[in-house]
Amino acid sequence: AGVTSCAPGGTQLGQPHQVERLGDTFVPFAVFVDYIQGLATTAYTGGAYRLLEHNCNHFSEEVAQFLCGAHVPKHILTQPDALPPPLRLALQALLDNLVPDSAQAVYADGVRHARQESPDFLTLNQQVEQARAQGAELEQRRSTLAEKLARKERRREKKRKKHGQPVPADMAEAVEAFAPEELSAGPSQPVPEERDEHEERRAPRDPPIFYSDIDGAAEYEKLVSALEGASLSAEEQQSLQELQQYLVLGEGSWVLGDDFLAFIGRILSDAGLAG
Repeated sequence: AGVTSCAPGGTQLGQPHQVERLGDTFVPFAVFVDYIQGLATTAYTGGAYRLLEHNCNHFSEEVAQFLCGAHVPKHILTQPDALPPPLRLALQALLDNLVPDSAQAVYADGVRHARQESPDFLTLNQQVEQARAQGAELEQRRSTLAEKLARKERRREKKRKKHGQPVPADMAEAVEAFAPEELSAGPSQPVPEERDEHEERRAPRDPPIFYSDIDGAAEYEKLVSALEGASLSAEEQQSLQELQQYLVLGEGSWVLGDDFLAFIGRILSDAGLAG
């Protein structure tokens, strides 16, 4: 007798036709187990069962309010009266005769009588209310931090657009989620990155570096004049011709290879090449 249990997401008759999501809960599992055990010895004993007024649907309603403050769909609780009144009264009388008298004093006609809540049960309800309040506070902190991060990201995006930098797609859409233990650590402190940016704005910046325009053709003629009469190998002469094609004639693409680096190194270090 009484309410039986089944696997999560299932029923005693197999797979359900429809699954209703009622919400999330912050109630610890141990507290939930104590709560169920309390119901088993008070409102939902085997003798307290009523086919129409106090059944498994009402049990689900009470547990849903306990866990997440939600209600089961109303059409589940208010089932249509498919039995004629005489047959319903006869069935109710038959069920009442099967219930011990001691149980009738606990729960009759959908109303609890006589028995008072135990101190442990009251303490459990207080713990549940505290857990629910802490969960609401935690959710508020999470929302506040998410809003701060979103504002910070919008400022960064505006700064990138101002300087002509592309905005990464993942940073423009996503906000990092914080773990519950990080959210419950107390008031938020300034992010180190924000402090670094503030210090960077206050610190003096290095002056910009400007490079004057160089006439490639004129500089090439100076190099050729300096190397006039010098003994150059075939590879060095080839490097000199490639440099002329790139600087003077503007032809093709130029690759800075090992041979050219060796040629430049000899020009800078070999005093015999100086003209």
